[in-house]
Amino acid sequence: MLTLRKVYVHEELNALIVRDSPEVIKLVAQMLENADLSDSEVLFDLELIEVTQGDLQTLGLRLSDYSVSAGAFKGGSLVSGAISDEANLLSNLRGLNALFTLPTATFDLSKTLTDTDILATPKIRVKNREKAKVHVGSREPTLTSTVSGTSDFVSSSVQYIDVGVKVDVEPTIQLDGSVVTKLRLEVSSKGDQLTSDNGNTVAFTINTTNAETVLILKDGERTIIGGLIRSFKTKTRNTIPILGDIPLLGALFTNYDTNDTKREILLSVTPHIVKNIALPGVDAARIWSGGEDELKAGQNFAAFAEEPEPIEHKPASQVKPKVMAPVPALTPAVEPSFTEPDVVEPVESPASVVQPEEAEPDTVEFDVIEPDVVVDPSGVPVELMSDASIEGPPAVPRVFFSGTQLVKVGEEFFVELQVSDVENLSSAPLFVNYDQQLISYVRTEEGDFLKQSGQQPTIFTSSPNPLRGELILGSKQGVGSEGANGSGTLARIYFKGTAPGTAVVRPNRVNFRSAVGTRLKTQVEPFLIEIK
Repeated sequence: MLTLRKVYVHEELNALIVRDSPEVIKLVAQMLENADLSDSEVLFDLELIEVTQGDLQTLGLRLSDYSVSAGAFKGGSLVSGAISDEANLLSNLRGLNALFTLPTATFDLSKTLTDTDILATPKIRVKNREKAKVHVGSREPTLTSTVSGTSDFVSSSVQYIDVGVKVDVEPTIQLDGSVVTKLRLEVSSKGDQLTSDNGNTVAFTINTTNAETVLILKDGERTIIGGLIRSFKTKTRNTIPILGDIPLLGALFTNYDTNDTKREILLSVTPHIVKNIALPGVDAARIWSGGEDELKAGQNFAAFAEEPEPIEHKPASQVKPKVMAPVPALTPAVEPSFTEPDVVEPVESPASVVQPEEAEPDTVEFDVIEPDVVVDPSGVPVELMSDASIEGPPAVPRVFFSGTQLVKVGEEFFVELQVSDVENLSSAPLFVNYDQQLISYVRTEEGDFLKQSGQQPTIFTSSPNPLRGELILGSKQGVGSEGANGSGTLARIYFKGTAPGTAVVRPNRVNFRSAVGTRLKTQVEPFLIEIK
C-alpha cells in the first residue's frame, strides 16, 4: 500500500525490516500495530450417539440337508464303481440291498432383539481457519498377498483401515461472534469377511455413513445433525418343493429366517469461542497517510486537531469611560473686589480642557469648558465621546447550520453549514457532531463560499464516523489564494431520520485560518431538528 523502497522479511523472527523515510516508517508501524493481531480459537463440544436396533427371527421346519441320497450295498459293503462284465451283469445284481439317506429335521422357533448405543463426547480446541480431526474407533488389519516371479514367491503385507467415528471440523470465526464451520462426519463399521480362493488374501466389507455440511453458529449455540438412518431388512424362506406350496400345510414344511436391522446417528455440535480477535478502536484504526504522491504520518491540515481558543465576549455596557485628570473647581465669573488678578496654578490636563488666559486688571475671565468634558458629582471631569467615536465589540465570525427543522422518520433531508462575518478565510477544517441514534449520515456536498471569483481551485474532504456520530470536514483554498470574505455556505450535509426525537447537529473544533496562517476566532451555534 505504501510502495516501500526496501523491505526485508526475517523468516526466523517472523519480522519485517523496512528502510524508508521517517514518515513512511511511522506509517508502517501504525499499520502493523493494527493488522498484527493474535488469532482467535474455538472449543467444539461434540456429542455423537449411534443407536442400532436388530430383530432376528427364525421360525419353521429346518432340514439338515435339503437332499436325498441313495446307494446299494452287498455283503455289508457299499457297491461303487461301474460294472464292466456285461456277461455276468445279472449275477452281479443278485444280493444287492438298497440304501437311502434322509435329512434330519429341526423345528426352529426363536427371536432375538438387539439394542446397541454408542456414545462419544470428544472436545477439541482448534485455531481459526485450521483443520481438526477426531477419530473414535479402531484400525482393522487387512492381509494382502502378492505372487511374483516364476518361482511363485508369495509375499504378504498388512494394511490398516480406520473404522469407527471420524469428525473433521474447520472453523472460521467472524467478528460478530459467529462461527462458520465446515463439518464432515463419517461413521463406519466392519462387515463380512472375504477370503480369496487360494486363502492368501483376507479382506472385509466396510459399512459407512457420511455427512458433510457448512454451518453458521453463534457462540454457545447448539445444533443437531440427525436423520442419518440406515435400515437393513432381509427375509429368507427355505421349504420342500410341492409340500411347501400346499396351503396351510405348506407352512409346516417351510423355514422362515427374518433379519431387520436399523441404525441411526445423531451428532450434536456446540462451539465456544475461547479467544476472539481484539480489534483496535476507531481512533487507532483510522490512520492519516497524506496524499497519494506524498506520504505523511498525520493530518493534511497541520493544526486541525488543536482545540480552539475560548472567545471572550464583552458587552458594550462594560466599556470603561475615559477618566480625565482632576482639575481645581472653577467658579463663575463675578465682579472682582480687588485690583490684582488671581493666579491659577497650571495643571496637566488633556487638550480638551482649555487653560484660562491672563485677563485685564479690572476683570478676571475664564473660558468655558468644552461640551465634551463634564464633572461628575465626585469632582472628577469625564471625557464624553461622540456617537461617531464610540466603537462596539468587533463582529465575531459565526459558524451555524440552516435548513428544515421538522422531518419524518425515514425521510432524507439536508442542512447547510454556513459562515458569516468572516474575513480572509482560506482554510476551514472542523468537526460536525450529530445524534447517531436519531439520524444517520448519507453524504456531503461542497459549498461555494471558498470558490469566490478569482480564487484557485479548492480542496474539499469529508470523513464520516457513523459509530461516534461524527463527521470531519476539510475545505481549503489553493496556493496563492487571498481568502474569502463575508458570508456563505461551506458544505451541504445530507442526513436521514431513523427514530423520533429531537436531534442536535453542532459544529465542533473549528480551526479557521487566514491566507497567512492566522487563526480566526469563531462563534458556533447548534442546530435542532425535530423528527416525527
